[in-house]
This record gives sequence, C-alpha cells and structure tokens, in this order.
Amino acid sequence: MRDERPTPDEGAGPAGVPRQARRRLRFSDPAWEALYRKAQREELVAASRWGLLVALILALAFMWQDTMLSSNGHVATNIRIYLVVPLCLGTWYALRQRPLLGYAELIISSFLLLYSVLIAAIFLVFEPGFYGLSGSVGEGNFIMIILATFTLSCLRPPWALGVAAAVLAIYTAGNLLWTAVDTEQFLNGHFSNAVMTMALGAATCCLFDMLRRRQFITLRTLEMEKERYKELLYNLVPHKIATRIEGGEFPIADSHAEIAVLFSDLVGFTTLTQQIAPRTLVQLLNELFFEYDLAAERLGVEKIKTIGDGYMAACGPPVAEERRTVLIAQLALEMIEITRAVALKYKLPIGVRVGIHSGSLVAGVIGKNRYTYDMWGESVNMASRMESSGLPNRVQASESAYQRLADRFAFEARGEIEVKGIGPVQAYLLTAPLARSDATPGGHEERSLARHG
Repeated sequence: MRDERPTPDEGAGPAGVPRQARRRLRFSDPAWEALYRKAQREELVAASRWGLLVALILALAFMWQDTMLSSNGHVATNIRIYLVVPLCLGTWYALRQRPLLGYAELIISSFLLLYSVLIAAIFLVFEPGFYGLSGSVGEGNFIMIILATFTLSCLRPPWALGVAAAVLAIYTAGNLLWTAVDTEQFLNGHFSNAVMTMALGAATCCLFDMLRRRQFITLRTLEMEKERYKELLYNLVPHKIATRIEGGEFPIADSHAEIAVLFSDLVGFTTLTQQIAPRTLVQLLNELFFEYDLAAERLGVEKIKTIGDGYMAACGPPVAEERRTVLIAQLALEMIEITRAVALKYKLPIGVRVGIHSGSLVAGVIGKNRYTYDMWGESVNMASRMESSGLPNRVQASESAYQRLADRFAFEARGEIEVKGIGPVQAYLLTAPLARSDATPGGHEERSLARHG
C-alpha cells in the first residue's frame, strides 16, 4: 500500500500535524491541504446526494397547490416536473460518475444556481402575492437555499460565499426586474434579511470548515498511530500471527506437529561487555542481528525472539514440511558465516554456537500491554540444549534434525552427549550441504558409512 502521509513542515506539530491548520482555513503544508481537499470532496459528494433528494422533495411538495394558488399554476407544475426533476436526477447521476468527482464543487455550484433560477421562475407564476417571488414564501425559500449552500452542500467557504452571492443576485434580479415590488421596501426588507442570512451562513460555513479540518487532523493522526502500532505489531510477532491479532483473535495458542527450531548464542560476547565501549557493543550486536534477520527473511524462516546475545528462529507453516528443517539448517550455516564476517570487521574474537532440532511444540502469544510470541515444549528445550552443548562456530543437530537432513547435508557424528534435563542423546555436527553427486541414495550411504567408520 502506498503511504500517503505528508511529510512534516517547519510549522508542524507532533506527528507532522501543521499547527497553522487550527487557525487558518488552509493548511500550511500543501500535502496536508491536498489530502484534506480529497477528503472534503468525498464528504461533499456524500452529503450532496442526500441534499439533492431533499431539494427534489421540497420542489415537488406543494405541487398539488399550484392550480389552487393561480390560474397559471400548471406552468409552475410543468417547471417542477420537466425541469426541476431532471436537474436533480441529472446532478445525482453526475455525482456517481467517478471521472466527474474531481469537479464535484463545480457540479454542486452549478446545480444550486440552476435550482435557484427554477425556483424563482416557479414563484414568478404566483406573483404578485404572498406566494410570489416578492412574498414571504419566496423569501423563505431563497433563505433556505442560501443556508443550504453554506451548510448542507459542504462547499469550501470561498466557493460557498461565491455561490450564495450568486443566489442572492438571482433573487434580487428576479424581484427588481420581474415584480412590481417597491425597490426601497425590498432592499430594507427581504434583501436585508437575505444579506443577514448570508453573513450568518458564511460564519457558520467557516466554523464548519475549521471543525472539519480539526476532525481531519484527528483522523489522520489516528491513522498514522494505527499504522505505527501495526508496524510495531508486525515486528514483534510473525506476520500471520499479527494478522490474527488484528482480526481480534486473542489469546492465540497453536499446536504444531512438525516445526524446525534454531537457537544460537554468541561465544565470547560476555567477556567483551567488560572490554569495549557500550556503544560499540550495541552496534556490533545490532549489526549481527540485522544480518541474521535479513538471512531469515530471505529463507522464509520466522525470527521468534532475541534474549541478550541469543537468537531464536523457527520454520513451520506455510513452508512445506519437508523444507522446514532444510531452511533452518541453511540459516544456521549462514549465521556462522555472518558472525565470522562481522568479527573480522570489528577485529573482535567472537563466534557463535548454533543448535537445531525438529519436532512438535506449542506456540502462542502472551502478554497484555506488550505482546510476545513464544514457543514451548520438549522440542524447544532440545534445540536450546543443542546450542548450549555445541561447539563455537559449529551447528549441532539433534537425531531428529539429522534424520531429516542426512540426504541433503554432510555431518560429523559427535556421538552421545549428556543433555541437561533429558539425558544422553545422539548429536551431529552439520558441516555443509552435500554436492549434487553426493545427494544420490548410493552416495549418501557411502558417506554415512565413512563417517561412522
């Protein structure tokens, strides 16, 4: 997903939020202003669709009275049916066409002006009189149109002010040109009321725009914080687990019948903590784990956690079962090479012990305020013991891991070793992947016999 978050500017507050936006009708950051315009346009379209329905109902509501109010009432009825209805429906249709949404303000503004002309024409049918354009009903309708322009239409203040002024001009021109109203009386009465309505509407429109901008800031800030939380969550736990947590599933506990597990621990690191500067120490550890992470990600292995200078990884679903231990073994060998390269770069005497095992275990997420994805079971203990009883810069594999890798990797039989809490077990030192010619059944058997003497 493409990140549309604007970059902070000099006037930005926390999380890149422009402070000027709270005091002006325009964001100081053009990127924020563009995003706000987009959001405001979407709100305008949604509100206008309902507004068009209201305008249509109001225009047709008193159609039954037309012939009662005037002998020419059928003319007003025809205007409502053959002009107002197509105008409302046509505008509603235009606002549903995606290519036209960029012109939403122009479309709504045009509608308001045409609607005002048609309403003026309807009231001219009943002129003179209470229901005519110069009467109180005509004044009330145009006041409603002006207020709707400033509020329901969701137009930006400059647009709304321009449209409202044009609506007032239509109302004024209609009265002065096509009615017998006294000019002075009109200016001091209906016109003055319409002007005061414009002033009130303009102030309300500006207030609404400020509130919408503050709401926009709040929503964007929440979205940014949500993205940060999501990013942190996906860094804390495996991707598939994070997706389940986002979906509301908690607690999470899974039983796996076949998982390959890796533990590693740096050799000589504890001694280094007393010999080199803390900054260099942390930089060394960060570089090592960063390279481990890259290798694990490239191979499709999940990093589970780090404990001090220890590193735990596992490979399970959705990786195919026959590939899991192979990938863990490849990661183990790469970790040794990475450690050698970093040790050479810093000219420090460090190495790494790696232990691997395959078997069943239980995995899940624990914690309330800080999620931790972990694994438990005998397989985890065995992998840990393979590491702790291993040799520097070597990968020690259990019998279970050896059985799954014997036809793909070369091993050295280490014999039985005593494992704390488990007892004597067979252990093997993984050396390198087998050459293609050695991967045949016969070649494997010959190498195995040679290794076991």
